[in-house]
Amino acid sequence: MYHWEADDIAGRQLADLAAEAKRTLAALMDAVVIVDPMDYQRSPSEPRKPLRTLYFGAQNEGLVTFLVYPPDTSSW
Repeated sequence: MYHWEADDIAGRQLADLAAEAKRTLAALMDAVVIVDPMDYQRSPSEPRKPLRTLYFGAQNEGLVTFLVYPPDTSSW
């Protein structure tokens, strides 16, 4: 199972967001981890890469870039 977390820099940036932007971003990230983010591609021709960039918000006014780490299967 995947989960999302903000690093120190992103955490400080999140603290400055308006409450609605925080809710919208959290909803996006919660939805992203439902699918396997390692298989996520914007188009079939796009190469697999661990860095993802997605817009969020009613008018796509937000932009989030995130790094997907492969799952640690050693604890399975």
